[in-house]
Order: sequence, then structure tokens, then C-alpha cells
Amino acid sequence: MNIQKRIGFLTTLKNGWYDGKEGCALTNLQWLSDFFKLHKSLPSPRLYPTIDGNVIFEWDVNDWSIGLEFNLETKIGLFSKINLTNDYSYENTFDLTQNHEVERLIQNLKIWKLGNMDCTPH
Repeated sequence: MNIQKRIGFLTTLKNGWYDGKEGCALTNLQWLSDFFKLHKSLPSPRLYPTIDGNVIFEWDVNDWSIGLEFNLETKIGLFSKINLTNDYSYENTFDLTQNHEVERLIQNLKIWKLGNMDCTPH
């Protein structure tokens, strides 16, 4: 399923979607959809809603697990990666309202998409 269809599915989630009590409805999904329309070259992620109304994207590249949690209200992205063989991990936040931060995030994701996974933050 393509990313736009998966984001579209998230619009159907209502308050209490998780267990009848927990699970906030997701807002600002159009912003997220537009973000991926602008950056079509990104690899297709797995995506999951969070109970507090955010969205997590995940990718696996070689021995690495890569995650990006989008806070849909503040438009802050929490980027994380962990090496599954040696437990090295790295986290960084990106203000996705700032073009230079978006470009830095996109460059990081493109580098890691290609499997060039080093320990140096870019």
C-alpha cells in the first residue's frame, strides 16, 4: 500500500481507537501527506499511529532500525537509529517547519536508504 493510502487510513482513527479509551484521533495529517508528496524519493516506511496522536515511521536498512516520530501538532520529528548488532544508537530532533532542518533530515534518510550507515551524524 502506498504512503498516501496509509496516511489516509489514519484519518479514520477516532478518539479511543486503541482500546476504546486510549488513542487520540490524529490531526494535521494533510501536512504529513504533503510532506511525503514533496519528498517522493524517500524510501517507503512502515507507519504506526501513537496513542498520543503522533505517527511513527520505521525503516530497516542492513543491521539498522531507523525511526522517525512525527509530532503532528508541533511538526517536530524525533529521528532515531539503532544498530541491531552492536546496540549503537543515535537520536536527533528536527524542526520540520524550518527548511534547512527538513533538508538535513532528508539527506540523512537518503544516506541511510543507500545503506551507508556510519556513526557520524550529518
